[in-house]
Amino acid sequence: MKNALQVGTAGWASSWVPFYEKSGAWKLGGVVSRSPQALESFHQKHGRDMRGYTDYAEALQGDYDAVVISAPHHVHVPLAIQALAAGKPVLVEKPLADSFASALELAKIARQTSGLVMVSQNFRYREPLWQLRATCRELGTISALRVEMVQEYAPYLVNVARKNRVSSLLEEVFIHQADQARFILGANPVRVFTQAWADRWDESGQANNADVLVEFTNGTRFSYHGSWSSRGAKTTWAGTWRVRAEHGTIDWDGGEQGGLTLHPQKDTVIKLQDPVGFPGFDRIGVLREFSAAIDERRQPACSLADNLWSFGMVAAAVMSLEQRRPVAMAELLT
Repeated sequence: MKNALQVGTAGWASSWVPFYEKSGAWKLGGVVSRSPQALESFHQKHGRDMRGYTDYAEALQGDYDAVVISAPHHVHVPLAIQALAAGKPVLVEKPLADSFASALELAKIARQTSGLVMVSQNFRYREPLWQLRATCRELGTISALRVEMVQEYAPYLVNVARKNRVSSLLEEVFIHQADQARFILGANPVRVFTQAWADRWDESGQANNADVLVEFTNGTRFSYHGSWSSRGAKTTWAGTWRVRAEHGTIDWDGGEQGGLTLHPQKDTVIKLQDPVGFPGFDRIGVLREFSAAIDERRQPACSLADNLWSFGMVAAAVMSLEQRRPVAMAELLT
């Protein structure tokens, strides 16, 4: 059982706590917050088995096997750099950073220190997604991949917008579908084009509706339609998916269990495949993969180097929106 030091106590950071025990690989031994009041609230909610720190440098001197960063985006990179300097493997929440330049700087330092950095792309850890990916291998060449992710508008978006420059939808949520698309295809993006717009009732003033078209290295086109400004109908946060391929089509409703419908080509015998190797749901799977990578001294799935392609797709989508043109990934990753 490995001992984790978590940076961050509020909101989503607090929701990490049960996943450590459920993973069977980790315990939460320490937690860091600059606020003594936040630490006290955290301990009142989750107990006092874990040590609390207001001094991150002091915490890094403790007997911890890794650092889990679940803090605001703009501090991800400096916190990770400090952890790497202390010789600690790092698991950092998505999105990796508040800018692509910062992400590249972290990647440079990780290479220099031979440090292990994994990004928590928790939506990659859905059993139906693994089943869909396995089934796609039986369907031949994939022509098109499509997802629709629609969530209802809520007044709290005004606060979310303060953390993002252009579009909370693109900068906070699209990273999930970008990473899932790469996971399904086993390929990387080549070119990205975005159109986005704001609804008049969205008081954040941001472009929280978007259509993104991505060309991949294998020739597949990935189309994303997203909205965080809908009223009425909505999808799951994972979105509803359709894959069109040489020997059939497969749909996924984005649910955590089941929800797959296979439409094979006429006179073709293809069945839904098993999700071989699926490590567990959401952050259970993330933490198990992180632990295994440390033990096996290898790069994890969703490693920093790998995640630059997913995060880069987001950066390219925002750049495309701002510059009103297709953006080649080579402009970001050379």
